Amino acid sequence: MNATTQTPKHMKTAALFIPAIFIFPAYSFAQNSGVHDPGTTENNPYLYCTTCAGSIWNDAANVNETDNDYSTLQLAPYLNCFQSTCYWSRYLSCYNFNFSIPQNAVIEGIEMDMNGFSSLSSAVLDCTIVIRRNANSVAGTNMASLISWSTSDETRHYGGNGELWGYNWTPAEINAPDFGVNIKLYNPTTFSPSVSVDHVSMTVTYEVSTGIYSQTSSPHPLRVNVNTAQQTMNMSFDIPDESNAVHFYVYDMNGAEVFASVAEGVNGGTYTEKVNTENLSPGMYICTVVDGDKIYSEKTIIGN
Repeated sequence: MNATTQTPKHMKTAALFIPAIFIFPAYSFAQNSGVHDPGTTENNPYLYCTTCAGSIWNDAANVNETDNDYSTLQLAPYLNCFQSTCYWSRYLSCYNFNFSIPQNAVIEGIEMDMNGFSSLSSAVLDCTIVIRRNANSVAGTNMASLISWSTSDETRHYGGNGELWGYNWTPAEINAPDFGVNIKLYNPTTFSPSVSVDHVSMTVTYEVSTGIYSQTSSPHPLRVNVNTAQQTMNMSFDIPDESNAVHFYVYDMNGAEVFASVAEGVNGGTYTEKVNTENLSPGMYICTVVDGDKIYSEKTIIGN
């Protein structure tokens, strides 16, 4: 479905982790490794068509992380449009998310999250929220919401696990640097609201033979450090006071489990799990911590 749910935020914080859904039998589960941020953001069209209609996003690069630095937009009153003074925006085109989905994976869902607010109530609506397949084309469903933008800073969610945006995606398409999202807004009122966007991020959920995973990026309690000389890897995790047992896993990029351990009876503080990497082949791995219904992951490279 393409309805957008909204989560008001009275104070801005770093991106939080989305609770994952456990999947049984055995001990396969959904994983979330935190949100992927765009490496490139721009107005589209702009560089090749400065006189095309559509209001311009200022400081478009500011949407690549949650840091209180905003990309801003001023919309003209409804039906007023001449070049960059317009009641609709140019596309805020965000791409180069640096995904590395395994080539044997089946894509299960895509979510785009956008954090921001409007200067006026009920004065800003989504026009087009569509996935950018590459520089020259988009694909699938327009996920624009019918819910107007709030004057309170909030995160708007589009898509999610099980939502493919009307297109059958391949890992190669999602891993491509041009893959991303195009965002266009408009003003249905006679006023001239401004829009501020702090962060745009994407999460891709996919399935391989051992379970379902999702990739995202953003600061979280798991830190991974590889010592090539000593053939070890430390997985350090900040354990909340209410935790009873924390599970540590390492997977290769085909989804095969190569390490598993559990820390029990550790309440609060930083716990470090040391992994022997001597018998692991060089390459990329996914380090995962399961703490109750929350799952945190980091990608890391072992070997040369």
